[in-house]
Amino acid sequence: MMGKVKEGWEKVRFSNFVITNTKISLEKGKEYPFIEMEEISPGNRYVSSTRKRIFKGGGSKFMMGDVLFARITPSLEKGKIAQVKDTAIKGFGSTEFFVFRHREGISDSSFIYYSSFSEMIRKPAEKSMFGASGRQRADLNVVQDLASSQN
Repeated sequence: MMGKVKEGWEKVRFSNFVITNTKISLEKGKEYPFIEMEEISPGNRYVSSTRKRIFKGGGSKFMMGDVLFARITPSLEKGKIAQVKDTAIKGFGSTEFFVFRHREGISDSSFIYYSSFSEMIRKPAEKSMFGASGRQRADLNVVQDLASSQN
């Protein structure tokens, strides 16, 4: 990832233009839109909540426009990445998502989606997987630091 600066091009880390630890407050015991991994179809850019669940304190919290990025095998390798559309202001989903949000004035949701879907992001995330066979998960720190080692 590179950004234009006055005297040339500069490498930029993924975390410089994407918020990865989204801050959303949800009230325990209240019902919100919920998105499961199964609702994301590889190749379909958008996902909408088809159901609601009572928030008990867990899950990946999102807002409309955020990108849900599967962090578990085999969902990541299959390309289960989508942008949240047509849902309430905020909701939550599977714990197996990383949630990526644009940084105001720096990036936008469409750019985040297409960047996340690219091999430049997906392949290092896949290579960073750790854990028991069949239940491996990508390392968010590897994704956040991308570009420092990219050309």
